[in-house]
Amino acid sequence: MDYRFEDVYDRITTLESAPAGSGGGINEVNVYPENFSLDDTDTGSDAGTCFDIMPCINFDPDNDGAAWFIIKFPGTWDGTANIDVQLTYSMNGNDPAKDVKFDWDYWCLNSGETPSEGSPDASNTNDLASSSSNIGKVYIQTISNFIDGQYFDTSTDTIVVKIKRDANDAGDTYTGTFQLIKLLLTQ
Repeated sequence: MDYRFEDVYDRITTLESAPAGSGGGINEVNVYPENFSLDDTDTGSDAGTCFDIMPCINFDPDNDGAAWFIIKFPGTWDGTANIDVQLTYSMNGNDPAKDVKFDWDYWCLNSGETPSEGSPDASNTNDLASSSSNIGKVYIQTISNFIDGQYFDTSTDTIVVKIKRDANDAGDTYTGTFQLIKLLLTQ
């Protein structure tokens, strides 16, 4: 089967943002496993459960895996300020002091625009280190300035994000499964 970027993009569920949260007026968008679309070409990701009770996306240690989501840009957010992300995850395996390498691509779009596969607005790489704090436990980690405000403005209404575990990169040394439980985007 030939893979087309548009096929993945067309299947992605668009999330609506929550109104200002109860935590001091912070705007937030929760992204759960059921809100993601898995990428057909990066086969190292699949739907699963963490501790047999929480839905998650499993990212395999041996194959690149990717997942996508789209959010409608909250009308109450500042069209120029950075967006932070809080990852809720677990690492399944016993391999401390190793890294999981994640590549993040995102596109900030105005109404009617679609992302160009090879041309995201920005890309980031994060190494998440395994430790006794996150192996076999639920762990929360914040990445500040996850989406840089310079890539959107007051007319931006959609953000598309692709998350990829780069298992084939020499820097991805963790031999267990990375289990993504939830993302929380805040501004």
